[in-house]
Amino acid sequence: MNTVRTSMLALAAFLAAPLAQAEDPFYVGGAIGQRSSITLYTDGVAQKASNEPRAFNLHGGYEVNEHFAIEAGYTRFGKYRFGGGESINLGATYLAAKGSIALGDKFSLFGKAGIADHSLKLTGSTQDDGTYGKTRPMFGAGLAYRVSEQVALKFEVLDYGTLHTGAGDLKMRQFEAGLDFRF
Repeated sequence: MNTVRTSMLALAAFLAAPLAQAEDPFYVGGAIGQRSSITLYTDGVAQKASNEPRAFNLHGGYEVNEHFAIEAGYTRFGKYRFGGGESINLGATYLAAKGSIALGDKFSLFGKAGIADHSLKLTGSTQDDGTYGKTRPMFGAGLAYRVSEQVALKFEVLDYGTLHTGAGDLKMRQFEAGLDFRF
């Protein structure tokens, strides 16, 4: 496990450990994503993926108060294939601060900012085959709808950053829809 992942897990454990006695501050969730922009730039030429794998996200968080939470998660983007024979298998773990503003009893707007530690496997490229770990800032914004006291439906747009490889740059942005469960 690399240093960034170890640090992210240690920080999450440190923040959550003294808070375990609080009532209902924890949530878990999942989402599916449709990529909105994954482009590989090779020698300055943009290549769009020839397939559209479905991404998924599993996450958990701790609400410090009604306006601020700490969230950690894993996103699996899938395996993308490109016209030049290249393929990219991609996933990321992340740690983010999440700010929320209520819009009445049922709706809220939220934003996220944090770091994403990417795991990238590139094959078929004559320039840069291999497995890489890259850490980049991530940002997101979304809308949540509280279905009940325990369940919220959410829609968000996330920018997981741009990864630079010897074969080119990979820009990752996507739309996700999912559910959060409070316990």
